[in-house]
Amino acid sequence: MKNLLIISLLLLGLYFVYTQLNTPKEERMKVEVERIEEGVSHGDHWDAMYGFADDTHDKIEQSFQDLILVKELESNLSLYRADYGVVSHVALVKDEGLVTLFPSLPTDRAVPFGINKIVEWEVTDGLEAHIEGSGRETFGLGFFATDYVENYELYKKGELSEVALSAFAYVLDRSSLGEEGNSSDESELLFASNFCGYFPSSELNTGFDYDFVGIVLSLSYFDYQDEKFALLDVQLIQDEELNFVLPMAVNLKNMREKDIKVGDSITGAFWLQGKIVR
Repeated sequence: MKNLLIISLLLLGLYFVYTQLNTPKEERMKVEVERIEEGVSHGDHWDAMYGFADDTHDKIEQSFQDLILVKELESNLSLYRADYGVVSHVALVKDEGLVTLFPSLPTDRAVPFGINKIVEWEVTDGLEAHIEGSGRETFGLGFFATDYVENYELYKKGELSEVALSAFAYVLDRSSLGEEGNSSDESELLFASNFCGYFPSSELNTGFDYDFVGIVLSLSYFDYQDEKFALLDVQLIQDEELNFVLPMAVNLKNMREKDIKVGDSITGAFWLQGKIVR
């Protein structure tokens, strides 16, 4: 039964990824803007950063003194950033009051992206949003826009853009898909050892959180605010034309299997973020 559930989720995910193939291009380029009032925040993101610890709030407050003014924006808005090597904290201040603060994993790895929908967050008066659309005009996905307050006009144009995508993992484990004996008598479906895929989160209905199975292409480690992290390049779509490799950071506290190596098949859940690459 457990295998059947996993397979059902994978098939649902594959349908989600490739559904854009049958959507006319002119329809995909129409941008809808929606404002939602509930169901979004950075609470889970910060918990993942600090390993779902009891002192998460205290650790976030420690970074306030490291914030440096980056840019003055319109409407009395100011953008601040604290850089910690691989990881950054981004803060938005309005009229000297904190609007939002979130972790960022900067990357130069980008994919062509077409925008279908913009979902603005009412909780921050529309200054934050997540974006829904398709990568390489094919595979569907949604991501939190780390640069929305700076580039909202570009997003609303909806033109195909280069978008740099990265992720923070809530949890990570070794995958058993493709291993000998891992099949379902009820479905008789078998998966290759190099199977890759991602699909909407089974736990969080947000539009930018995903479950996944992927292959580790690179692996390194870094320290950040007394926390130890792994930084991985993870293959999520294995295809010559639709190749999708995602940089991903995970707190070692959230790794159920610590002995992960390059070439391993892994599974877990992640928060996807991105920004327009000029």
